Amino acid sequence: RDRSPSRGLGDVYKRQSNNSNPSLQERNINPHTLGDLKQQLGFIEVPLEIEYALLDKRFGIHLIGGASSLILNENEVAISSSEGVTNLGKANNLNSVSFSTNLGVGLGYEISEKLDFNVEPTFKYQLNTFSGNTNGFKPYYFGVYTGLNFKF
Repeated sequence: RDRSPSRGLGDVYKRQSNNSNPSLQERNINPHTLGDLKQQLGFIEVPLEIEYALLDKRFGIHLIGGASSLILNENEVAISSSEGVTNLGKANNLNSVSFSTNLGVGLGYEISEKLDFNVEPTFKYQLNTFSGNTNGFKPYYFGVYTGLNFKF
């Protein structure tokens, strides 16, 4: 079997009753369908961060550190195959509230006296996201936040 990522994460087995009349080989039916396991998670993040200015001129450099509370608001598991999408329900090992530690660098440029451009690459490491055994999975993510600040 081809187990390459482009073909799917694994086999999706069709449910068969133990009381099936003829065997699968006799009926020439494939007992499995190749498909992708899809998991969708969503969190509402409530951050608390501190920013320390290393350089505060026309070009600014800031260190950013803090923590966030993460409130689970989306939890879906499904299988997508050539036969369609089958919703499997929810993952049962997710905590409804978890936390993250946040560390980043803020780079800013003062375009004018009232307008600044910012780029903030940030690393976030999640804590207490899962309950039970996760086989060593430690969730983290890296984001680059950008924006314009307008001073009134």
